[in-house]
Amino acid sequence: MISILMPIYNGIEFIEESVNSIKNQKYSNWELIIGINGHSENSEVYQIAKKYENEKIKVYDLQNVKGKSEALNKMLEYC
Repeated sequence: MISILMPIYNGIEFIEESVNSIKNQKYSNWELIIGINGHSENSEVYQIAKKYENEKIKVYDLQNVKGKSEALNKMLEYC
């Protein structure tokens, strides 16, 4: 299995296209970890991302993480 990390700070408007791109790949043994950075669990950004959550796609709150590299390192813990 491979783990795909998708940190989101800005750009939530591209999540549908991004998730669909992953789902449409021929390789099917994957998990997608979406980390929402800089937005609370009550935010619209977080709620939009949660709509994609299922057995292969997990959404995590990274509100207290600073920067993309720290977000990616934190997301590695969920792999």
